[in-house]
Amino acid sequence: MSTSMLERLRNAAADALMLFVVPCFVALLPWRIGFALLKRLARSERLYRLSVEPAWNAARAHCPGADEREWKHRFRLLRLVDHVDVYLTLLRGVRWRKRQVVETGGWPAQGPADGSGRDFANWDSMHTSSRAGLLAGLWE
Repeated sequence: MSTSMLERLRNAAADALMLFVVPCFVALLPWRIGFALLKRLARSERLYRLSVEPAWNAARAHCPGADEREWKHRFRLLRLVDHVDVYLTLLRGVRWRKRQVVETGGWPAQGPADGSGRDFANWDSMHTSSRAGLLAGLWE
């Protein structure tokens, strides 16, 4: 095999591990244990290194006095939790969400609302499915 093919395979394996295997595994664990594992993984400076550095360079001007190492750790942790969020939404029930998710505020009564992004889609389907059944949540 050529070097470029090996590199592509290595990248694909890393993507599969960090986007599917680890998040799904963590979502199946009790949350305290899963979150502790995510915090431990986030300590690795090699994790998400291609996105951490540019993000830090962009944020540095807006976060005067921020500890670079701590900021990068929290950025990696946020990415990890964001990947697990998809599986939590699919695998956890309504009772778990009511115990674990703290809601503040509410939907605007009138006017425009920003509902962009994957997290909003997860949250909206989670809310709708808990109120009107899974199929209604999938189609709204």
